[in-house]
Amino acid sequence: MCCGGRGGSRRCRSSRLTRCTARPSRPTRIGWWDLVSHWRGVLYDRLQASFKIDAPTKDRYLVLVMNTRRRLLKLSGTVSLLNPGGEQLVLQWRKVPEVLLWTSALFFGSCLLFAGLLATATRRGRNAMHVVIASVLLLKGLVLLLKWSNRVQVSRLGYDSTVGQLSWQLLEKVQTIMELMMFLLIALGWKLLRGSLNITEMRFAGGISVISFYLGVFEVACTTQSTCSGYTLSRYILHALCYLVVIVAMNFNLQMIAAQISDSTASMDSGKLYRKHHAYQVFRWVFLAFIISPTVELFLKVTVVPWDAMWLHWLVVELRTWMIYTCVVLTFRPEPPAPRVFELTQTGSDDEAEGVPVPAGAGTTE
Repeated sequence: MCCGGRGGSRRCRSSRLTRCTARPSRPTRIGWWDLVSHWRGVLYDRLQASFKIDAPTKDRYLVLVMNTRRRLLKLSGTVSLLNPGGEQLVLQWRKVPEVLLWTSALFFGSCLLFAGLLATATRRGRNAMHVVIASVLLLKGLVLLLKWSNRVQVSRLGYDSTVGQLSWQLLEKVQTIMELMMFLLIALGWKLLRGSLNITEMRFAGGISVISFYLGVFEVACTTQSTCSGYTLSRYILHALCYLVVIVAMNFNLQMIAAQISDSTASMDSGKLYRKHHAYQVFRWVFLAFIISPTVELFLKVTVVPWDAMWLHWLVVELRTWMIYTCVVLTFRPEPPAPRVFELTQTGSDDEAEGVPVPAGAGTTE
């Protein structure tokens, strides 16, 4: 005779008095065999099959091969994903090519406007630092254009060429190095506060660029995930070291400009110092946003952005980059002519030194 209760498996023992013992049931483990499958096949000796899924709605699909006996298997075949209209991009990457194309045009347009601003500026107003900023904008537009071309090829043919993939990846490494050098040179005050760098600063900038490019090339050419992760981590650590130098140099230059302002008198030079001090104060907040933004974007990608809307994440990333570059361009744009008030002050002081009577209100104030 067997008896039992709820919530457990039952075991009965036969004796003069019938006893029943109950064991609590263990939580059910859900394995691959419990998943809903469109098709299953057994790889006992040989298996040749062709299967097509006509998905009624968008969803994630998995091709799973279980080798429970751990025998040597030789598998060959193709897996093709087709969206409506014959598009072969995965569902997450739909609309990403359009985002890449429009943001590329945005960077090219910004570079063209900045080049026009440099062309109309005075010779003293523009310098080599403006050329570096323009090159960063131009390279960013080229990288996005090559990415768009690669994604369009995958959408049409289902695969990307090795040359096309390596080209945009290598150019992206060069662009990130130029971006890093732009922030470093601005923080050091090259062509903004002084005409040249010392030998130590030039060696540091050159060493960071060479090592970063070396790690970037090996990151692109690596074949295993562990090796690629090692190169990526090393490059991140190197750039973090350079970010620290940027912060220290930027704060040092701010203190130096503030000290020069406190010791200066009303002149054209003091007006330039006030403008440079304001520019570096803005640059400090821009660089802080540049450092924090990847963490914020990752948080939004994980918590807010839907899994099938990768284009929204790309749009946020590229617009953030464009806004940071635009702030740098507006902050360190070609220097405008000095205000006329300083010229009047200088003229009045020269007239007083020569003994010429100064018109009322021309060089003095009450």
